[in-house]
Amino acid sequence: GFSINDWWVPNYTLHKLFAGLRDAYRLAGSKKALEVERKLADWYETVVKNLDEANIQKLLDSEWGGLNETFVQLAEDTGDSRYLAIAEKYFNHKRIFDPLYEGRDQLDNLHANTQVPKIVGLAELYEQTGDAKYRRAVETFWDSVVNHRSFANGGHSDAEHFFNVSLFPQRLGPKNSETCNINNMIRLTGHVFSWEPKAAQMDFVERALLNQILTQIGRKPGEYGYFLSQAPVAMKVFSTPEGAWWCCVGTGMENPHHYAEQAYFHKGDTLWINLYIASRLNWKEQGVALRQTTKFPESDISKFTLKMKAPRTLNLKFRHPYWCEKPVVSVNGEPVEVASEPSSYFTLSREWKDGDT
Repeated sequence: GFSINDWWVPNYTLHKLFAGLRDAYRLAGSKKALEVERKLADWYETVVKNLDEANIQKLLDSEWGGLNETFVQLAEDTGDSRYLAIAEKYFNHKRIFDPLYEGRDQLDNLHANTQVPKIVGLAELYEQTGDAKYRRAVETFWDSVVNHRSFANGGHSDAEHFFNVSLFPQRLGPKNSETCNINNMIRLTGHVFSWEPKAAQMDFVERALLNQILTQIGRKPGEYGYFLSQAPVAMKVFSTPEGAWWCCVGTGMENPHHYAEQAYFHKGDTLWINLYIASRLNWKEQGVALRQTTKFPESDISKFTLKMKAPRTLNLKFRHPYWCEKPVVSVNGEPVEVASEPSSYFTLSREWKDGDT
């Protein structure tokens, strides 16, 4: 159900307020936003602290976005561990989380995007607490959704819900692949990749970006897609600025930042090049700028140019995509042999200098 005491998803709405205040602080530096967010969190605690466990679980059965994520992040931003304790105590949705803690998928018939933001919150909890059960739940969920419950385009769900995987042939229709879900799955993948980088994770991100996110932007400003039909005969339906407005319009406005968000990851002197997308990277920690020039997917060639004041020894790890049998690689125009398999990384380690390509 989506209602509590005859009100439509009040916790889901509150999550949007928390997330907006968080972003106003983190991205725009508004200390006032952090103050308001903290007071909102303090008020929220007064609402839930006197509920017994049965009523807490009843509250959590109605969609609540990623409130656990925002409370963990509020603890980070304020240094107040009380908000971390709230995230663990009042957002432990046992009906959903307990099977995942045990490594089991019991997602059939659940509203799909109700679940994904909660799992993003569990990823944040793992990163702050180190509790292995949170990581197991996240990795179980990610593997189940990406490798067993997704369509070829990277999307998942029918009429917003998970369904039994045996029913895929019967579930190809006009209400497949809700776009909000993919926004949140890409965010979740960033967490999972940061724990243990695997090319298959970024293979999924590439699939989802090109075949779901990019295709759901219309031809005019204010046009965003909700579902992406997998039916044999279908048409796209887009929003209008005022007349048709869905949750996927809000996430539709957020989606373009995903293009570059996970193109590069770094640790120490190692850089993972995950996405082949025209972009510029300012790697401040190493004093290196990298420019990627490509027309992918219209072309299968990507060129990287490095800029730096002094030579640096770096490890550049390039994703060998699942769809590529054997990449052809050159450094400064000279062919380089690489040993890699599809859905893996090959590494170019050397002392790089300004202007290297």
